[in-house]
Amino acid sequence: MNLNEHNQARLTLAACFLLLACFALQCIFSMRLKSPTVDEFVHLPVGYSLLVDGDFLTDPINPPFMRMWAALPLLVNPPRWSTPVDEMRQRFWLGAYRFMRENRERYHSMFLSGRCMVLFLGLVLGWYVFYWTKCLYGSKCALGALFIYTLSPNLLAHTRLITADFGGACFTFLTLFHFWRWRRTDNMKHLCAGALFFGLALLSKLTGIFLTPILVLLFVLDARNELKSYQRKDVRRLCGRIGVFAAVSLAVVHAGYGFQGILPLLGDLPFQSSLLEGVKQALPGFMPVPLPEGFILGIDHALRHDAALPIGSFFLLGELSSRGWWYYF
Repeated sequence: MNLNEHNQARLTLAACFLLLACFALQCIFSMRLKSPTVDEFVHLPVGYSLLVDGDFLTDPINPPFMRMWAALPLLVNPPRWSTPVDEMRQRFWLGAYRFMRENRERYHSMFLSGRCMVLFLGLVLGWYVFYWTKCLYGSKCALGALFIYTLSPNLLAHTRLITADFGGACFTFLTLFHFWRWRRTDNMKHLCAGALFFGLALLSKLTGIFLTPILVLLFVLDARNELKSYQRKDVRRLCGRIGVFAAVSLAVVHAGYGFQGILPLLGDLPFQSSLLEGVKQALPGFMPVPLPEGFILGIDHALRHDAALPIGSFFLLGELSSRGWWYYF
């Protein structure tokens, strides 16, 4: 690299950090003035409850990572907390109200610290957007992509809130980046990083499970020509690495649930949704489920919740629906 190329690289990096700083300042100035939203009202106290009590069946419809991540600063200066574990599991909304009353003098500052944890992930995602675009199209396009990211109303809105949405988007992007890098470099560190972030995507939002068929499809499309010429040892090596990816991802998910409910038996799971109850009746009850009990019950809770919603609960483009649309919500 000559002197001009070196200076150009430094200017590009400086511009990247300047854009990320602008992104952070926009979020900080906004989050300081906004009171907690209805979702944040529950997410932060539930996250603190998970950290101190470790009951991962509390509101299982939302996986635990983003809530616990946002609540981490509260461990430095613990808030008042008097809600019993059993009560929190059954009536977590009442626990959230009690959390507000008991900590009213520092209530807003606690949410500000939790929002900053989400903002950190926003900066990480911004860097990945810049770097991946740079790998594909060069520095100018990378700065253009980051410029759009920095001024995106959707990203600015979600990065300053304690919700699961941004975590799901962030870790999905990171998973796909490292999967892409692994398929092109065959480097095990990218394989393991992709598995780690896939696990975090599952721990952030239940819809992360849809990454599974996407990753399988991407692998098949990328490897279909190579598989024709693979020798047996190459096929074994490839299958072994897919096994490593699955094992690391499952380990991360189980760790996120505190290794509670490992390999629950299908017959022991108290499903309430008709879909999963039908699956339970169709398969042997002694079959172990590879995902944690809390994650499986979260899916069941989501399916039951959607089925119980009143008529016309969803609105899109002038239409009301009771079940939503396959392409939205």
